[in-house]
Amino acid sequence: MLLNKKNKILFLTKKSYFKTLEKIDIILSPEFYWVREFEIPVKNKKEALVFLPNLFSDVLPSDDFSYFVIKKSKHHFLCFAYKNSEILEFIKNANIQNTQVNNIYFAQVELVKTKAFCANGEQFIYTDDEILVKTPFLIEDNTLDISSLLQEHTLSNHKIKLQFYSSLIDIKYIYSIAAVSLVLIFLNMFQYFIVNKNISILEEKEESIKKQYNLPVTSFETNAILKKMKRSFKISDDLRQAVGDIFDYQKVDTKAVLKRVEYDGKVFHLDIEKTSDIKAKDYFSKHFKSIKQSKKADLISLELTYE
Repeated sequence: MLLNKKNKILFLTKKSYFKTLEKIDIILSPEFYWVREFEIPVKNKKEALVFLPNLFSDVLPSDDFSYFVIKKSKHHFLCFAYKNSEILEFIKNANIQNTQVNNIYFAQVELVKTKAFCANGEQFIYTDDEILVKTPFLIEDNTLDISSLLQEHTLSNHKIKLQFYSSLIDIKYIYSIAAVSLVLIFLNMFQYFIVNKNISILEEKEESIKKQYNLPVTSFETNAILKKMKRSFKISDDLRQAVGDIFDYQKVDTKAVLKRVEYDGKVFHLDIEKTSDIKAKDYFSKHFKSIKQSKKADLISLELTYE
């Protein structure tokens, strides 16, 4: 019986140059991506992706970035930002053809069991926060060369697919946008149908009551119910606005790091690092009805009420 042949695994840095014609998998050096851990009050990776452009805005230059998410626990996500065009440029510089590339992985995930290693005369280590970085000088002695580590390495399931031809739109991206658009259209149509149906039922009920009790023609009951329904829609809009105001704080204080955002149905609970308690109070008091604020070391905790 023939066994499936594993692709050769290469570790790509900005100094890499290879001589191979084989089909390959690539592990990216941390030079090619930004990685951060966030607590995001959503259920899955797809929902978390929506927030990443905003959450990375304080560290990323103004450019076109792609994002990737790994869920670690209930609201805890490991998040990546990378430039498709930059990675393609250095794949080409490394003497690799696009047709040779199978899948691409992040070294942050693949080499997490290795404390330190060397590649192309440069050393890479994991910090105390378990984030892989390239060091400007040698820190660990007698570190293994990456080539020996990759010989027996088993790749994870956390891979990305690059868009190799910028003139063509990725068909998966089109399908994703189309799917999201269709869902939004159907939700709006369903909501519109339900509202109109409820209004029709109320109008019929109003007419029935008028006929049953011989009441004069009046719209008091209908108007009261409509006002209640409009208020429920306003609450939904206010909630979306409140979430936007919270994540926009990093635009006001670019050094601030949102460590926790939770909502219990009435109150938002926030933990923010690397910010001023005066600046936080001044900003959130403009957007929320009431705030409670406390500070412990470098961590500011807030409770915000928007209603």
